[in-house]
Amino acid sequence: MEPETPEPVRSWSRSEEERAFYQGRLSLFWKAAFLISLGTDVLELLLDPGAFLRTSAIIDRLGTLVFGLLWTLCRRGRRSWPQLQAVEWLGLATIVAVIAVDGRYVAAESIVHFAAQSPGLDPRTLALAKAADAYVSITMILAGGLIFALRAALVPSPPVRTLVLTSLLGLPLVVVPFFFAPASAGPP
Repeated sequence: MEPETPEPVRSWSRSEEERAFYQGRLSLFWKAAFLISLGTDVLELLLDPGAFLRTSAIIDRLGTLVFGLLWTLCRRGRRSWPQLQAVEWLGLATIVAVIAVDGRYVAAESIVHFAAQSPGLDPRTLALAKAADAYVSITMILAGGLIFALRAALVPSPPVRTLVLTSLLGLPLVVVPFFFAPASAGPP
């Protein structure tokens, strides 16, 4: 008796059924990201209403708006394969850019916050700036990781495509904190 060989993994045939499934899963991904982001916005508004108008919070609202727009775009009408892939890649690139820029403002605001918590601490000290920057950078990488993990779980794609997408689009989350200092407080 010969051992059975596994069938090769079927590649994307790009049939109408697969396109509709891909569009539905992409819509589900953007909906889940929108609801998670909206939930954190509501919590922030309830816990600290004054923080809602800080620069980092406004940039965060931009991310929520992008998630909502992408969800609306994917759930209505019929989109072609290239359109869906463009929505996926450009949407993720936009969100990564928002997270990376937001991290620079959150880092600046956290330095001010840490200094306010300890009155004898000088906010211009290098140790405080590095600690706040490291803490916020790790938090932003985790936020980006959540987005990419959610995408990998909900949107069907070959493993190589997921690896390339995550590697290329996840790079700014690591590079931006390395090359750019925390932003100054206030509007950009």
